[in-house]
Amino acid sequence: MTNFDHGFSSDLLWKTLWDSTNDGLNVVNLEGNVVACNSAMEKMIGVNLLGMSLTEMFTATGIRYNEDGTKATVEDLVATQALRGEKPKQKRWFQRNKVNPQGYYTDNTGHTLRDENGEITGAFVIIRDVTDFVIKEKEAQENYKKILRESEVLWEAIPDLVFRISKDEVYLDFRFPQTEDLIAPEMEVIGTRIDQHLNDDYGALITWRNGVREALASGKLQTIEYFLEFPEGLRYFEARIAPNGTEEIVAIVRNVSTKKESDKIIQQSESRFRSIAEAMTNPLLISRLSDGIILYVNQRLYDALKLRNADLLGKPTPDFYAHPEQRQKLIQTLQKQGHVYDWELELIRPNGEHFWVMFSASTLTYDGEEALIASYADITERHITQAQLLQSSKLASLGEMSAGVAHEINTPLATIRLASYNAQQALNTKNFAELNKNLDLINEEVNRTSRITRQMLNFSRNADQDKRILIDVRQTIENIILMLKRLLQSEGIEIKLKLGRQPLYVNGNATQLQQVFYNLAANAKDAVKAQSKKEIEFRIKRRKTKAIFEIEDSGQGIEPIILPNIFEPFFTTKPLGMGTGLGLSVSDNIIKNHDGSIECKSKGPGKGTLFRVILPLKEK
Repeated sequence: MTNFDHGFSSDLLWKTLWDSTNDGLNVVNLEGNVVACNSAMEKMIGVNLLGMSLTEMFTATGIRYNEDGTKATVEDLVATQALRGEKPKQKRWFQRNKVNPQGYYTDNTGHTLRDENGEITGAFVIIRDVTDFVIKEKEAQENYKKILRESEVLWEAIPDLVFRISKDEVYLDFRFPQTEDLIAPEMEVIGTRIDQHLNDDYGALITWRNGVREALASGKLQTIEYFLEFPEGLRYFEARIAPNGTEEIVAIVRNVSTKKESDKIIQQSESRFRSIAEAMTNPLLISRLSDGIILYVNQRLYDALKLRNADLLGKPTPDFYAHPEQRQKLIQTLQKQGHVYDWELELIRPNGEHFWVMFSASTLTYDGEEALIASYADITERHITQAQLLQSSKLASLGEMSAGVAHEINTPLATIRLASYNAQQALNTKNFAELNKNLDLINEEVNRTSRITRQMLNFSRNADQDKRILIDVRQTIENIILMLKRLLQSEGIEIKLKLGRQPLYVNGNATQLQQVFYNLAANAKDAVKAQSKKEIEFRIKRRKTKAIFEIEDSGQGIEPIILPNIFEPFFTTKPLGMGTGLGLSVSDNIIKNHDGSIECKSKGPGKGTLFRVILPLKEK
């Protein structure tokens, strides 16, 4: 018996379908035995069913459950139903066998076979593996349940009123938060019309009707604002109206009364702020903290920058800094402590003029952005006057040092004179060894003289603010001591040096740092002048990443009550005409601009003073 002896056509098409389909095909005779099955069936379950009874086939296929989850029996087989002449319904089974021990799903379809007389001769069964489809179907169901749960949660979480309203303006559904007391209880709203709940004293009804009509006509979301009168006053609302097909709309309504009141307060605050800002005598600006874009300026700033027909809003403030690193340092300080007070900055006007200001700023939030608000006072005249006074003071100091410097120069000049004579004699006697020795000595003394004069010239000229190079701070201090040495010794002052031997490099302006070290040394000289014990000690230390210069004197000391004021401009304890009061103030600013700090300690009158300068070290 073959697979094609049971009433089937034996043409080529049928043979091709029988062998090529991925579905399992089985033929069962009237006695309930499998008389034909294709290779796809055997591949699906791992067993050849040929010759098995329905009971044996049921066991071999590993059927466990019906689609509804009930346990399956042989009577549930579509083949059993087909052999009884019934029209079987499509069945879905969960099966497990040795080929698929994890389990899989099949769809089973049965057909009754009859002869030419209509007598039942058997059944034809088609079994299709639908595992992938079932898995995807389950995933889709789970996703749907998840979305449904999330939607319900979202619905409950909405803090606003939600309406469904028909195109005829009838409330179909209504939900509002328990905390909101707005119009009427929910049941009293459904079935009523919007004109029963929206009074038109302030145009709310017309606004709503227009919004509903526009949403239905355009098919697009509409946003409206309106207000209603309640016993305690007006309440403001915002409604978002979305079309739900062509017959109804869904609207979400939010009570924005608090926001409106807040906006009103903010507007009043902004109005007061602008009135105050415009009345200020100093320039004021607000700029974005991240990139310095100007967000607000008062008229005084336009005047200060000498601008007439220009708009500063949207312009970058970094363009106005003479030294870009100053703004970077300013922002870092603002981010760290939230404010800066009385910083001296050099700025540039759009016409190229440089000017100096005393600058104060703090951080704030402006229009939702991190910003800084700043005001300044123009100190250009004072800055120029200070520079002139300092230069005069330096020239006066040079005059004071001149005697000592002259002595320092006379010594190498005398040596040069003597060495020249000896060189002439050696040349006459052709003593070339002695000649070379004296020429070397002359060269050495010329270099010494040149160094002294060069240091005096460097000290006397105005410092270039921009010029920062890698310098050895130890060498800079030695140069100052070289110029002061004779002057200090001539006044009976003992000099003690603890400068070490290793260079200490910092990124700085040599002339400015010389000015600082000279100011401290000059103050120490004046402090010990009237003391019986006259000592000044210069020390250089290295502390991790810092270079530390200390100058300590045995002078009269500083009273604790005035110690906090010594770095203020024009503050001095010297008699009238003996000092400008600018030395320490300028020194403090110079060191701060070098990212360092300067400290002063004194134990009180008669106990001396210690000044300490701390600068960040740089690797060469």
